This record gives sequence, C-alpha cells and structure tokens, in this order.
Amino acid sequence: MLKIVDTGLVGPMPTSGGAYMPAVTPLPSGELIGTRFVASTLVAPDGRFEVFRSDDGGHTWTDPITPWPDDGWCYRTPPPTSM
Repeated sequence: MLKIVDTGLVGPMPTSGGAYMPAVTPLPSGELIGTRFVASTLVAPDGRFEVFRSDDGGHTWTDPITPWPDDGWCYRTPPPTSM
C-alpha cells in the first residue's frame, strides 16, 4: 500500500530543462536514491541521466551527479532497484 505522508520536491530542481521519468528507490540502509532524465524536452538529444541521494527520508537531497560523460550521446536507463 502506498501512503502519502508529506509533499514536496523529489531531488533538487534541474538547472536547465525539465525533469522526466523520475524514480525513487529505497535502500536497505534507509537512504533513498533518486534518478531522473533532464533535457529541454523528453525526446531532445541534449538529455542527461542524473542520480541524487537522501539520507533523511527525502527531506533533503544531494546535488545530482551524471554518471556518464558528456560525449554527445543521450543516455537513458530504467530506474534503479534494490535487492
């Protein structure tokens, strides 16, 4: 069952463009890993995949990192999972 206990933003606002396909994955440690695709539009070639983390239940988030280099390719990936 999904229970909404608070409202707010998931991760920091992107510095440019929009954030698409956001996902949040809880880890066994209690941390949350957030991911999103940031681009001028959903299908734009200027897109990048960003990852960020929260260790306080989503109240605050780290600055996003881009795990792949800016090499002219537009990377997309499914949301992470935890086992």
